[in-house]
Amino acid sequence: MKCVCAAEFLIWAALRNIVLDDRYAPSQCLVYRDDGEARFWVAPKSPRQTRMFVARLLEGLEPWNECGLWRRGGYWPLRGRVGEWVGRFACGDLAGAGIFVSRIERTSLLRLMMRQVITGGCVEDDLFIIPDHGRAFLYVDHHDVIHASFATPVAMEAFVTHMAQGGYELPVELPDGTFKRPAWMT
Repeated sequence: MKCVCAAEFLIWAALRNIVLDDRYAPSQCLVYRDDGEARFWVAPKSPRQTRMFVARLLEGLEPWNECGLWRRGGYWPLRGRVGEWVGRFACGDLAGAGIFVSRIERTSLLRLMMRQVITGGCVEDDLFIIPDHGRAFLYVDHHDVIHASFATPVAMEAFVTHMAQGGYELPVELPDGTFKRPAWMT
């Protein structure tokens, strides 16, 4: 695991065509500069089902060696919840930091994503997971959903098929009344 300052992380992401979303101010949300394709899946309620769901999401990404992690709140808590995982590593000040995890740390990444799905309850808890190839990224949202964004429609279609084959169909309803209806659901 390696920690970097926010500016360094955002440069790394921009090289993959992923930037801060300028529709929100201040923005800590990441999007593809050229739109890309995005869908979301509602997270299961039980921890066991959540583990299988998150594992399926990660399996559907093209092979990667390292993932960049970005918290929408701009900081990593050092106590409790996510901090239990992050705190095991010597990262110093994690305010505004991006974190990189290697493929060998996949189990830790899986646990972190599960914890975010189960306990994340506000915008600041949202988590972005960007594989080093940059052709896709995941976004664990406080609405109890995980978004998958892909640089191309063809890659998105393949991912939707991958998820459906694992028993995870796209939702037909919004997860709650505050969720904005995406264009693909109309």
